[in-house]
Amino acid sequence: MKSPMVRLPQVGNIITKVPRVVWLSLIVTIATETAVQMVWKSAVLCVPQSAGFLETVRIIASRPMFYLLLSLFGVQFIYWILLLAKADLSYVQPITALSLITVAACSVVFFGENVGLMRIAGIVMILIGVWLISNTSHNTMVPDVLSPCAAPGKPSETTL
Repeated sequence: MKSPMVRLPQVGNIITKVPRVVWLSLIVTIATETAVQMVWKSAVLCVPQSAGFLETVRIIASRPMFYLLLSLFGVQFIYWILLLAKADLSYVQPITALSLITVAACSVVFFGENVGLMRIAGIVMILIGVWLISNTSHNTMVPDVLSPCAAPGKPSETTL
């Protein structure tokens, strides 16, 4: 028997502590998303610009990096499921926007890309948004009759 969902207490501006597993999962998810984007970019650098779609797919699928990419997707999937089981989607998804920043930084370092003033302004806005969201409760779910886990006619009781 599952116990009912309990709303986390809030005292002033201090939200109850986010479990370590949520932060660890967020870090791994952001790191794997960054790695996925770096591997994708590395893979397409090997494709001639004249190649069509099917030729591009064939070239990328024949390279060992493609299998690394599939492995990274697997890791990302596992940690994403773990995150969603422990925290609100509206909490974790915006925080994973930090991967946009890590991808931009890695693109400069590894591919020599230019990050101009407008991109830096966007990065600052992302940081502000992530900071605001990270200062809210990580779990605000309440039982919902519309939950896919609810029995017909009964509210769902999901636990952390």
